[in-house]
Amino acid sequence: MPLGPQWVHGERAAGKLVVENGENSLSDIGPAILEAIEGLKGTVQGLDSRIAALEGRTASLESKINAWPDLHFLQAAAQRQIGEAREARDHRRNVEIKLDEIYGSMATSSEIGKLRDEVARSINAGVCCRAADPLLT
Repeated sequence: MPLGPQWVHGERAAGKLVVENGENSLSDIGPAILEAIEGLKGTVQGLDSRIAALEGRTASLESKINAWPDLHFLQAAAQRQIGEAREARDHRRNVEIKLDEIYGSMATSSEIGKLRDEVARSINAGVCCRAADPLLT
């Protein structure tokens, strides 16, 4: 005869489980096992409710994560903006250099004053010369 639990006459005999193991035969342990199984059912139901709650939380967390923007797109956009800012700084430096060159080549106000005086003298001198020279008039 095989080892292991055997039902009396192949069915539940008033909840009594008979275990035949060589010489020993145990009976009347069926109600204790049924009570343990019922206790396990309650535990499993409690775990099922906890798992359902965790699944709900996981689903809400997943929806929040899926709502996040694409980080690769943000990184590419940030790198593009950094490049554009670098180009703008280089352009500004070039403009500053050109302006320095232009301002350096321009006459200062004292030089402009001297030039005005020279032009005025030359005009006055030229008017005098024109009056004396009939070809210039």
